[in-house]
Amino acid sequence: TGTPRRASVAETPRAHVRRRRKAHRANARDGSNARGPSAVVVVVGEDAGERKTGEMGIVQDTPKYPVIDRAPSLATTVSNFNVTDYRDWAAITAAGVPIGWYAGMSAAKSVAKPCAYIAAAMGAWGGFCWACQSSTGRLMGFKENPEEVKRAGRR
Repeated sequence: TGTPRRASVAETPRAHVRRRRKAHRANARDGSNARGPSAVVVVVGEDAGERKTGEMGIVQDTPKYPVIDRAPSLATTVSNFNVTDYRDWAAITAAGVPIGWYAGMSAAKSVAKPCAYIAAAMGAWGGFCWACQSSTGRLMGFKENPEEVKRAGRR
């Protein structure tokens, strides 16, 4: 049973793919994946040695500040935004407008306004990602987090 099964001439490529998917699901259930465990999170610090499967990412650094939430969800991250996060988000969004305007003016005057809108949208997305990164860093203890610690009732 250790040798891989070869596709017969009569077997369609779709049947081969279905068989591989079925084997992959079976391996995922019993954890016998030949490539190793799927997405293992290694927690360091106070919960050192604990392993949790089924989550993305590997934490390799030790948090310098108190940990509020080891793996915050998007809703937790967004609800933890502070004034600085909103300021950074707005500033990055606003910076996109003139950049897009001048980029559009260099191409043709008629595309300056649409380029400014697109650059503002890209800036808004980038600012949101920046704010999420900052908020997540505070919740996970990688950034200074005195307000979060106070809110959580720790130390």
